[in-house]
Amino acid sequence: MRNNVFYIFLYLLVFNTVLVAHSTSVITLTAQEQSYLKSHSVLKAHNEQNWPPFNFNENGIAKGFSIDYMNLLAKKLNIKVKYISGYSWSEYMKMVHTPDLDVIINISKNKQRAKLISFTEQFYTTQNAIYTNKKNHNFRTLEDLKFKTVAISKGFFIQRFLERDHQDIKLVFVKNQLEALKLLSLGKVDATIGKKVVMDYIISHNNISNIVVTNYIEDKKSISNIRLGVSKDDKILRDILQKGQDAVSYKEFRELKEKWFGVKTDIKDSVLNLTDKQKEYLKTKNELTVCVKKGWLPYESFENGKFIGLSADFLNLYAKKLNISLKIINTENQTKSLEYLKARRCDIKPLIEIETKAIIPYKSTETYFSDTISLTTKIEQPYISNIRNIKNQTVIVLKGFNNLTTLIKTEYPNLKLKVVDDINTALALVAKGDAFGYIGTSLSSSYYIQKQFSNRLKILNSFKKFEFGIGVENSEPMLLEILNKTMKQTTQTEKTDIYNRWIVTTVENKPDYTLVWQVVVTSVLILITMIYFLIKEKKLKKRLELKNKDIEKYKNRLELAFSGSNDGLWDWDLINNTIYFSPRFKSMIGYRDDEIENSIDTWESLVHPDDLEQANRDIQSHLDGETEMYENTHRLKHKDGSWIWILDRGKAQFDKDGKATRFIGTHTDFTREKELTDNLAHLVSQNIKELREKDNTLLQQSKLAAVGEMVGNIAHQWRQPLNIIGAINMKVETMLDFGESITAKNYLAVSDDINKQLQFMSKTIDDFRDFFNDSKEKSDFDIFETINEVYSLINIQYTNKNIHLEIKGDNIVYYGLKNELKQVLINILNNAKDAIVSQQDKNIIKDGYIQIILKRTEKYIIIEIKDNGGGIPENIMDKIFEPYFTTKFKSKGTGIGLYMSYQIIHEHMDGLIDIKNVKYKHNGKQFAGALFTITLPIDINLKIDKE
Repeated sequence: MRNNVFYIFLYLLVFNTVLVAHSTSVITLTAQEQSYLKSHSVLKAHNEQNWPPFNFNENGIAKGFSIDYMNLLAKKLNIKVKYISGYSWSEYMKMVHTPDLDVIINISKNKQRAKLISFTEQFYTTQNAIYTNKKNHNFRTLEDLKFKTVAISKGFFIQRFLERDHQDIKLVFVKNQLEALKLLSLGKVDATIGKKVVMDYIISHNNISNIVVTNYIEDKKSISNIRLGVSKDDKILRDILQKGQDAVSYKEFRELKEKWFGVKTDIKDSVLNLTDKQKEYLKTKNELTVCVKKGWLPYESFENGKFIGLSADFLNLYAKKLNISLKIINTENQTKSLEYLKARRCDIKPLIEIETKAIIPYKSTETYFSDTISLTTKIEQPYISNIRNIKNQTVIVLKGFNNLTTLIKTEYPNLKLKVVDDINTALALVAKGDAFGYIGTSLSSSYYIQKQFSNRLKILNSFKKFEFGIGVENSEPMLLEILNKTMKQTTQTEKTDIYNRWIVTTVENKPDYTLVWQVVVTSVLILITMIYFLIKEKKLKKRLELKNKDIEKYKNRLELAFSGSNDGLWDWDLINNTIYFSPRFKSMIGYRDDEIENSIDTWESLVHPDDLEQANRDIQSHLDGETEMYENTHRLKHKDGSWIWILDRGKAQFDKDGKATRFIGTHTDFTREKELTDNLAHLVSQNIKELREKDNTLLQQSKLAAVGEMVGNIAHQWRQPLNIIGAINMKVETMLDFGESITAKNYLAVSDDINKQLQFMSKTIDDFRDFFNDSKEKSDFDIFETINEVYSLINIQYTNKNIHLEIKGDNIVYYGLKNELKQVLINILNNAKDAIVSQQDKNIIKDGYIQIILKRTEKYIIIEIKDNGGGIPENIMDKIFEPYFTTKFKSKGTGIGLYMSYQIIHEHMDGLIDIKNVKYKHNGKQFAGALFTITLPIDINLKIDKE
């Protein structure tokens, strides 16, 4: 009896605990998340003044779709919301990182914002439209708004889009979209851009006239996917809000949309743009029947009565967008699935190969993800580059994958095939050694290897790519069109979220209602982790022992190789300051293999005193990263007291912090005849000197080659101010001829005009003088400003030739030789100009176009220069950087401009310069030309691999 009472008491205790857990929230939260909400029972959310119907304030009350959506989440999370009003958008963006604001309840995600803000998944999608005054109803596209004034709210998503992709549009920033529409109504701006549903609401509720909507912006990048946003540091709140979003039902979401947008279905007309027939089809269809194969994760499976997997997440997303239900039919295996498909029992097959040859009455949508066929083997199997090299081995395939079976029999006849029902059986047979390998899709193989066979199996090789779409029954062409349209409007973020869920990692969170279960589960996990790492450590030790044996074997081979060569090997351990000398090195200076260690104190004692300082300098220069390799010619002391000349080469190894840890190199014996080596050293020195003089001469020739064009540019630059001064002089002469007196007052304006022109002419001379300044002093300079300075030197001739030059990029500071970079840019731009003029002379093109794009990565500065000059013939592409090679007449070209550009970038700036022909579109026109790419390292110690 006592035992029964105890169990009843225990049951009631657990039951009450569960009831409490359920009463606090309809959502399963972790202990950490529950603790967070206890200390943040009131969330501060932003409330905008005028962004209806999403978020606005009316008579001091927060209203709108976003407000109601946030209230719904708060109800589910059992918390309260305090709405913060009276601030601008840009102010809210700053406040969310302070205690004054917890969440922004309608925000679009972009790269810039993602640096500081964590986002939930999107809950609504809106499309921007163009609004104009009735007088300007012809402004239908962003191209039509080029050089026009457009009013937008500062800090909104559309601002970043326009500034990045449509820089020719003049932006006028306002506080909110009501203000933008008022300016437009009064004719003070040409247009405004905003979310159509928002703009229409503001116009109708504020009686704004003279405004029409002309068109949607079709660019996908302008579509806003609305989410909740919190500070990047508040990830717990982000996860809590996401769980709240996940708990919102279709019915609840649809009711909110009907209330604020008058939408009776969940179809996003503004984005999907479905036809009336397609909308009617979905209303009539009501649900889609889906054939799902069991046990084929991460693609698809049917487990515990639920459709799961990568394809399940995609289909559920599409169904949510289309407001249609899915009816799942479990087909158990691939064979059964094919039978159901042939019998037309399903509308949809979640996965079908785009180019499938299977005889089933299904067509595929466009690709929504791809995979490869791979070979899985035991983990110790060495890499095999070509599967055809595997002969007389048994490989396993799954039953029902007839296309794959046919492929293997046709292309790999040396393999023996074995067919099994499921992938777990297949991988278990491979792990036991009963088969050489398993051939199947890579993602599925990887998924099951990670779950059960991570220490025994690996994917050895991938050898064929497959594109996957959704299979749609032949009699449903309308459904095929609708799915393709929905897939096209699925955002990259939505896709990435699904991929990450199944391909990168799989996390299962089960609700823990009592502390006991939390302790038990945690203890078991810790125990499993400890056992796992003990096994891993044991295997790692074994591998290290094998690896050390391999290292010792290769070390012995390397020593043997150098022992038989004419070069001596040395290996200097900089951490322990110990040096290994190969037998050949020792014999080179007269010692036996076991003598030298006891005969010298340091390596420096072997080097001739007159050569030691230079050797140390060269070593330090290499260790500091100034040279790719250490190289020095010096004398070493022979055992008999004489000196021998050697060529010493070496290269240092560096750790992750850039510290040199090892120095390895060789000694080559020149000769013991001093006179011969002195002569050789003199010849080498002389050749190097001559090469340097030649390089300097070519550099000056390259500059002088530009003098003619520069003088022409000066003449063009000066022509206009000289004409203006002449006109002013004529005006003065005319006044004197008519007897008019010139007072100090009316001459002051004349004097100002003349001074302005003279200052312009003086600046022109200064700019050209700076270009020809031969300074070799490195300094910090702004590359974007330098590009503009170059253009100011040459723009007149470009304008005269109808060549438009566009410069894009940000201000980037670089440490180097400014004038040498200027010379490179002028050489490339002049070549582009000549190519364009040649095309114009042949009437191939009318207007020229050159674009310079400046961008920066983590390690490099990249300058891209492309033109529409038709490109470079492929047969001379490899020669254009050679000295004296030119395609111009001798009177027009020397062939040293691009050669010197190559030398400056490679040798003086440690960078790369590359060229290729490109075809591209600009302003709707197709262009063909050359693309020069200059890559410069940001860190002066960073060396680019130029192989």
